[in-house]
Amino acid sequence: MARQARNTLQSNLVLVTQNCNGLLYRDDLDRHFFLDLLKKVQANFNCHILAFCCNENDRFQIIIDTQGANISKIVQSLTIAYSMHRKSETKLFTQRFKTKAILSEEHLKYVIQEIQKNKDEFAACCMMSETMSRYDWMKPYNPIIFIQPEKIKEKLSIEDVRNQLNDLLIRKQLNIIEFKKNKPLRYEWIKNLRQKYDCNLKCLAEVLGITESSVSKIINTVEQ
Repeated sequence: MARQARNTLQSNLVLVTQNCNGLLYRDDLDRHFFLDLLKKVQANFNCHILAFCCNENDRFQIIIDTQGANISKIVQSLTIAYSMHRKSETKLFTQRFKTKAILSEEHLKYVIQEIQKNKDEFAACCMMSETMSRYDWMKPYNPIIFIQPEKIKEKLSIEDVRNQLNDLLIRKQLNIIEFKKNKPLRYEWIKNLRQKYDCNLKCLAEVLGITESSVSKIINTVEQ
């Protein structure tokens, strides 16, 4: 079955867990390199890294305040850069990362306590002064402003839109020609996609094989 796009996030604050296929870190030098990448990712995406744990050999965990940035792009940037450094003979990340929404400050403190249990120097959070002194690039802790869920939508790539359409065709037992002829279904699909995800005209136009102006007219019709 086609890969599903990641659902709209429930919160701007998320725990990310990425498992690895095999040995993720060969030594502490690899861990330091990973943390350097994490620092760069925070700067490039203007997000806030509130906690991390990278002392386990087969996964990493990070708590991110996305500040509205795309979580998939954040994690992809991190894993691609680290994979290039690691130069493993096998693919390091064969599974998609997992996210868990953090919905309150109490929840945040609980999650941090869980990932900090029995960890060494390669686990830190913005609430612990001793780790802040070692990792001064981490943002100081401030009360989190939780963005309303409806304001955060996962941005879809062309591949994601194509996967969404393929899944619909399978469910409805239609081919693409039949889908294009079924105007009510086509309009409803576009409407639902736009409500759930951040999906631009270019992606829709390329997948549907029509012009962006045609897509714009459809959107103006279904979103009125």
